[in-house]
Amino acid sequence: MKIRIETPVASSARATLARFDRELFEALKPGGMRFEVLRFDGSQVGDEVHLRMGLPGVMMRWVSLITEEINRPDEIGFVDEGRVLPWFLKTWRHRHILREQPYGCDIIDDIEFTCPLPGLAAIVWPGMRLQFAGRAPVYRRIFGTPVILTGNVTPHA
Repeated sequence: MKIRIETPVASSARATLARFDRELFEALKPGGMRFEVLRFDGSQVGDEVHLRMGLPGVMMRWVSLITEEINRPDEIGFVDEGRVLPWFLKTWRHRHILREQPYGCDIIDDIEFTCPLPGLAAIVWPGMRLQFAGRAPVYRRIFGTPVILTGNVTPHA
């Protein structure tokens, strides 16, 4: 299954990437569940992120490894891949893409995942989509909201 969400922000791609740190990661915590960051190395190749998340009595581990750096003329970012995942996920690959724009950049969450049981992805997908769509207000609060005027986009004052 795939999820792709693009959020325009007023900050440049490089300035935005520099703020992809533990503080941002914790601000992006999904609502309605317990979420504890056990380890956050950063977003460089080889870095790891260890989480414990879920509901009381049903806590799950999640370990991701940063496996790639994205460094193209118009896009930068990184890729995290799941190494230890909750029971309902078999594979996880999340490309964090920052695409330079005249108004700042687009933050793109480009996610591919599979589930261990047939049909389970159709149940998991809506919740995941909602969870990642919920990042947009946090991104805009931290990196600014670009203002679109008559088809042109300018940085928010």
